Amino acid sequence: YNRNWRNTPSSKIVLDYFLWKTSSGAHRLTMKKTPSVIIALAREVEPEQESERGLATKSLAALSTSLTFLTTFAYAISCFALNPAFFNSVVKENDVSAVVPACLPIFFGVLAISALHEAGHFVAAKMNGVKLGLPVPLPSLQVGSFGSITPFRSFPP
Repeated sequence: YNRNWRNTPSSKIVLDYFLWKTSSGAHRLTMKKTPSVIIALAREVEPEQESERGLATKSLAALSTSLTFLTTFAYAISCFALNPAFFNSVVKENDVSAVVPACLPIFFGVLAISALHEAGHFVAAKMNGVKLGLPVPLPSLQVGSFGSITPFRSFPP
């Protein structure tokens, strides 16, 4: 950090969000603590339950899951796209049998990381007495999966 930030609104926002501290003559960047958010709801308000979901919502969730599998497999293929042997077997020889085994570790790895992350949400929710619905994965063309939306079935106590 050379203190060469220009006095623009965007840099002021960034500098206001971060806080410089000096310890032992060194500068380090730490984030300011953001204020807590309190949402006031009436006791009668409850999250949507699984039985209340319509066919359109369930169909959209199924479509999103299918597209996530497709984009994750496309990402796995793109990891090998610049490999000459891989490229020649697909483009010149039309041999897809070499493509699938090479891509499966990346495909299952991305899905496993996402599944473990979501399992962590379920463990934390169970520890706090919160019920969650099934996660709906979101497709991404860059890394296969953009994450998931996990609906609450009960609010935190």
